[in-house]
Amino acid sequence: MKVSQCFKQKRKNLSIIEQILSFFMLDVKKLIELFQIYDSNCSIFSKELNCFDRQLGFKKFKNEIIEKNENRLKTSFNFFEKKC
Repeated sequence: MKVSQCFKQKRKNLSIIEQILSFFMLDVKKLIELFQIYDSNCSIFSKELNCFDRQLGFKKFKNEIIEKNENRLKTSFNFFEKKC
C-alpha cells in the first residue's frame, strides 16, 4: 500500500473509531438509564419475583454492549497502529 493511501485509510479508520466511541457512549447512557430504573424498582426490600430476572437481563445487555464495542475498537486500533 502506498504511503498516501495508508494515511487516507488511517484517517478513515480514525473516523470509524470516533463513530464507535459515540455509539458506545449512547449505549452507556442507555445502560445508566436502565440501571436507574432497575435500581429504583428493585430495592433489597422488594418482594417482586421478576426483579432478579430483570437484573440478570441488565447484566447480559451490559456485557453484550461492552464486548461488541471492544471488538470493533480493537480491530480499528490494530489497523490504525500499523506503520505506513
